[in-house]
Amino acid sequence: MCGIVAYVGYRNAVRVCIQGLAELEYRGYDASGIVFVANGTLEVVKELGRPENLRKKFVDGLPNSRIAIAHNRWATHGVNNIENAHPHSDCEGIIFLAHNGIIENACGLRENLSLRDHRFKSTTDTEIIAHLIEESNKVVGLEEAVRTVLAGISGSYALVIISKKEPEKIIAARNGSSLWLGMGNGEFFVASEPSAMLAFTKSALPLVDGDIAVIENGSLVISDARGERVHREFRNVTWNVEEAKREGYAHYTLKEIFQGPEAVGNSIFDRIKEGRPACADDSKLREKIRRARRIVSSACGTALYSLELGKYFIEQYAKLPVEVEIASEFYTKNSIIDVGDVFLTVSQSGETLDTLEALRLAQSKGAFSVSIVNKMGTVIPSISDIAIFQNIGREVGVASTKSFLSQAAILLLLSLEFAKIRETLVEDMEEILQGLKNVPALMRKVLAQSENVRALSTQYSHFHNFLYLGRKFNLPVAFEGALKLKELSYVHAEAYGAGEMKHGPLALIDKDFPTMAIAPRDSVYEKVISNIEEIKTRGGPLIAIATEGDERIGRLADHVLYIPETHEALSPFLTASILQLFAYYVALDRGCDIDTPRNLAKSITVA
Repeated sequence: MCGIVAYVGYRNAVRVCIQGLAELEYRGYDASGIVFVANGTLEVVKELGRPENLRKKFVDGLPNSRIAIAHNRWATHGVNNIENAHPHSDCEGIIFLAHNGIIENACGLRENLSLRDHRFKSTTDTEIIAHLIEESNKVVGLEEAVRTVLAGISGSYALVIISKKEPEKIIAARNGSSLWLGMGNGEFFVASEPSAMLAFTKSALPLVDGDIAVIENGSLVISDARGERVHREFRNVTWNVEEAKREGYAHYTLKEIFQGPEAVGNSIFDRIKEGRPACADDSKLREKIRRARRIVSSACGTALYSLELGKYFIEQYAKLPVEVEIASEFYTKNSIIDVGDVFLTVSQSGETLDTLEALRLAQSKGAFSVSIVNKMGTVIPSISDIAIFQNIGREVGVASTKSFLSQAAILLLLSLEFAKIRETLVEDMEEILQGLKNVPALMRKVLAQSENVRALSTQYSHFHNFLYLGRKFNLPVAFEGALKLKELSYVHAEAYGAGEMKHGPLALIDKDFPTMAIAPRDSVYEKVISNIEEIKTRGGPLIAIATEGDERIGRLADHVLYIPETHEALSPFLTASILQLFAYYVALDRGCDIDTPRNLAKSITVA
């Protein structure tokens, strides 16, 4: 999740942009860069780390420029180095641009450009856009070149572009990634979010998908996806800077719940090739998986539950035994692991100490290690044999939301990739892969029910205990849902396999102990229905998550939240999204500190 700031006007553009980047630091800051107009040409300065490091590069003071484009990079594609920092340019150093998003067809585009003798200076997907615009701009004007290129790109982008041939003009474009315009007295701003410009103006408007905005000579022209000019109203933003960073959401946690579909899309980006999974295309890993006796996996908190879900995926499709261990237990007991095992771990931060210690123990005993991590440049991926990155941008809320969904997507792809390697038959692989591509759209449909979830949560926010039930793929989701309720709302919640009700939990059920039952129409549906009937017999309040059109469950449960029909292995993405919303709204109703729950921290670096 990168940050973009651009400025055209009477102020010192370099100062405005670097100040704006500082406001966007929370989105990530592996590297920063800026391109600005000086003496009629374009100059570029880049530096690793925070925007303050970029400012220090100007040892003789900030240049007196009136036009600039700047960027904070959170490394997702390509290592963190100066070459991969934005802004990027074409072969001739004519076109410069900053980008937030992911270009899904980058590999094919890069190959075609290489065949036409284009030379790349970075390993990012962003640089490809500059080269494509370079080609198109040789036969049409800059604006038309941008429009032509964007029509051939698949993926998400927020772009700001400038050309050495037309240094008084900047072009901004959006599709799937947030991009705002700001307007002052004789000046314009472009930024990933309003917080970057609120120190200078409160007059702002969000571009919509397909928009292309051209700022030149003190004027602004916006055209839509069809190329037709449109008028969009600037409005007075009443948010303070902190509110602006949340883009109107009441909390970062809610914003990140709604970023779940994008997170899944980013995590599977370029990892399904020619109808096959390609998540960790490494010859050494292939050989290890082919010969592996089992997979041992270990993590903490939400990451642990993503591994529990991964266990179901891998055992179902790759037919490979998986053991899931709590990291803090794994390295403090006599854990049995050796060179015949593959060790799999997950850590959003890449720094979780218990997970790191578990990884070191596994490596000391000769296991081949694979890590799934969001943050590049951290310890866990740096010492792992194979590191797979989530590519979802920074997660601010202490309680993980979009990260869980991202990890689940990667683990599902890995399970199918391992199945290919081990030559186990997965008859519905094509259906799963195609369904996974469509999951973000289904998740958005689920999230569109947020007002229904909010209304329901108010009826249950006074309860002090909750039981979460699931089976098969949705059992780990039940555990994660219960954890979210605990973290966000401070309500005690337990999760159980629905089949365990008779073995203890049923004794808890009464009118003051509600149950959340995850019951999509899948291969264990009838068994879950039987468990639901047990609860209703004891008079317990019951919420069910069910498949659209399921009237039977509506007659059993007190309340039902529906998800679209999908393959059973994909239902966790939909059920988890609903449970995240439910936990959030219960916490909101109870007046809890949602983004920073009491006694908790985002990255646990102590044992």
